[in-house]
Amino acid sequence: MIFNLVIIDVQPVFAAEPAENGVHDIFTAKDSTPLEQFKARVLNRILYLDTEIDVSDLNIAPNDIRYTVNGNHLTGIYAARAIVRQNPFYSTAATTGFPEFTYKDNGCVATVKYTYNPAWTQDFVKKVIAGYDEAMALIKPGDSDFAKILKIHDWIVKNVSYGMSTPYYDFAVGALGNRKAVCAGYAQCNQFLLGQVGIESVYIAANTGKKEPHAWNLVKFDGHWFHVDCTWDRGLGVNPNVNHTYFMLSDAELNADGEHSEDWKDPAKGYPSNNLCSIEDKFYKDNKDIATNEQIAANPITIKHEADSAQDYQTNNREHWRTCPAGVEVGREEHTGNPCAVCGYSVQPHTVTVTTNGSGKASVDSATAGGGTEITLTATPDAGYHFKEWKALKGDVTVSDNKFTMPDEPVLLQAVFDKIVKTPAVDATCTKAGNIAYWSCKNCGKYFSKEDCSEGSEIQKHDWVVKALGHDLVKVSGKAATFDDDGCSAYEKCNRYGKEFGKSVIRKMSARLSATSYTYNGKTKTPSVICSGLTRDRDYTVSLPAGRKAVGKYTITVKGAGDKYAGSKTLTYVINPKGTGIKKPAAAKKAFTAKWSRQSAKMSKAHITGYQVQYSLKSNFKSAKAVTIRGYRKTSKKISKLKGKKTYCVRVRTYMKSGKTTFYSAWSKAKRVKTK
Repeated sequence: MIFNLVIIDVQPVFAAEPAENGVHDIFTAKDSTPLEQFKARVLNRILYLDTEIDVSDLNIAPNDIRYTVNGNHLTGIYAARAIVRQNPFYSTAATTGFPEFTYKDNGCVATVKYTYNPAWTQDFVKKVIAGYDEAMALIKPGDSDFAKILKIHDWIVKNVSYGMSTPYYDFAVGALGNRKAVCAGYAQCNQFLLGQVGIESVYIAANTGKKEPHAWNLVKFDGHWFHVDCTWDRGLGVNPNVNHTYFMLSDAELNADGEHSEDWKDPAKGYPSNNLCSIEDKFYKDNKDIATNEQIAANPITIKHEADSAQDYQTNNREHWRTCPAGVEVGREEHTGNPCAVCGYSVQPHTVTVTTNGSGKASVDSATAGGGTEITLTATPDAGYHFKEWKALKGDVTVSDNKFTMPDEPVLLQAVFDKIVKTPAVDATCTKAGNIAYWSCKNCGKYFSKEDCSEGSEIQKHDWVVKALGHDLVKVSGKAATFDDDGCSAYEKCNRYGKEFGKSVIRKMSARLSATSYTYNGKTKTPSVICSGLTRDRDYTVSLPAGRKAVGKYTITVKGAGDKYAGSKTLTYVINPKGTGIKKPAAAKKAFTAKWSRQSAKMSKAHITGYQVQYSLKSNFKSAKAVTIRGYRKTSKKISKLKGKKTYCVRVRTYMKSGKTTFYSAWSKAKRVKTK
C-alpha cells in the first residue's frame, strides 16, 4: 500500500457528550466560510449514514467546493470525494466511488449523496465514536501540546492491538472501532486524534530495516519534528504494557537500532528530515501505563538543540553560531583570531570619515578601524550654534555620547549643528507671563541672555520669565433693568485691559395683558398683567384705571420695583358693546328690510348708540356696503336701490360712540335674502 504526505488543518475538538444513539459530531469548521462549513457538514453527516446530506443553506456553488491533492486542484464532486478520502479518519473506509449532487434553482448545491461501503454501518460507527470519546476524554483544558501528544500515544498503544482479522484494520476507524489495526491504522489514528487537538503531524510510509512496508508519524512540537511509532510501542497480548521506545525521537534516535530504514528521507517523498534535536528528560520512558496529569505537570519538557555540523556559521564582527532545524540558536561564541580559527571570519579595517553641515568642526580618534572597535567623535560648534546630533550618511551605526561601535563596513558621519534661536521680548499681561529677549537651543534646552552665547550668558528659565501683572480692579455700581434696556449687577473691572468680573446681566422687563378686548355685560373687566420671570410687588407694581365696566378704552400702568428694575409701561384694553342677533330680512322689489333684535332699554341706552347693517352679493362680504342707524331703539332698516332678483348676504352689529372713538360689537351671523 502506498501512502502520501498528508498534513491536516483542523480546529481543536475535545470530547463531547454522545447523543442518545451513541453518535455525535466530531468535526468542527475552522472558520465560517461556506467551504469550511461544507467540509464539516459532510464529514459529520457520514457518521449518521445520511442518504442525502443537505447543504442547501450554505449556498455553495460546485466550483467553490475545492480541495488540493499532491498539487492537483480539485473542484465539485472530485473535491467532495477528496475531502472525505484525504481525511485520516475516513480515508477510503466509509465511501466508494464519486458523490452525486442535486442543485438549487440558483445553481448552488442542494444535497450531496455518498455511496457507503457495506461494512460502514451504524453499529460500527457507534463503536468508532465510543473509542474516539474514550481517547478524547484524556485531554483536559489547559493541557500542554506535549501532554496531548503523550496521552494520545499512550491511549492508542494501550487500547489498540495489532492484527488483520477485522474490517478496516488499516484505517483509523478500524483502530478506534475494533481496537485492532496494522501499522497504517495506528498511524492514521494517531494523526487524526492529534489533528483533533490542534497538533500538526505527518503520516510516514516507508520500509523497515528488513525492507518490509511500515507506517508511523512525524509529530511537530515546539517547531521541531519528532518520530512516533505507536505500532512498535504496542506490546504483545490482550492488555499489554505501554512502551515509549519509539516515542518523540530524533532522526538519529529512530535509526539507532536499525529497525527503521532511511528510505523515508527520500526527497521525493517530501517528509520533514534532518530532525537533529531530542527530548532531554524522558520521564515517561519507563512508564507502563497511560501518563497521569500529575506526572506530566511535575516534569516540564526541555529540548536539546543540535545544529547540523555541515551548516555554515552565522556571524557578526565579534561572534559566530549555528541554528537547529527549528531555527533555535546553538553554540554562540566569540571569534578566535583574525581570521577566526573556527568559522574563518576575517575582520577587515574600514574607513571612518566625519564631516559637518558647515556650522562647526568635527574630528574622529581613528580614521580606520575593524568591526567591533569603539570609536570616539568630537564636535565643536561655531559661535551662535550648538551641536545637535551625529547623522549617519553611510554605515549601520548608532552614536551615543559621541561614541559608536564600528560595523563591518565603511562609515561616513555628519556633525549637525543648530543655530541659537532668538525669542523676542513679550510684555506680561494681567494673567499671562511675559519674557525678556533671550536665545535658546532646541536641541540641548539651554537659554542665553546674549546672542554670542558667551561665557556667563547662560540663564535659567526663571531668569527670563516676567511674571503676570495681575488685575487692577475697580468696583462698578449695578444698573436697574427697564422695559427698554438690560441692567446688570454690581461688578469689578480691570483698569488695564477692561476685563469684567462678577457681572450678571439683568434682562430687560416685558409686560403684556392676558386679554386686550372684552364684551360689555355690566360687570368689571380686569385682565391679568403678565411679566415673565418676575414677581408682582417685588419686581414690579400695577396701577389699575377706575370703572372698568362701561364700553370704552382703559389703561393699566406697570412700574419696575426693587433694586433690579425701574421705569414704567402702559398697557391698554377695550370693552366693546354687546352685539345683537339678525332676523330674517324681508324681500322687496330691488330692496329688502333688515331686522334685528332689540336690546333691553337698560342695556341699550347706556351702552349702545346705534346699529350698523352690512350687505353684499358675496358670502365673504367682499366689496360690502354698510348703513349706520343711529338710535338704540331702532330694530329695522330698509335698504333700497338694489339689483332685482339677486341674493344678498346681510349681517348687523351694534356700536357705541364715546368721545371721538367708536366701539363696535362683533358681527351677527349672516342671513340671505333675494330681492324681487
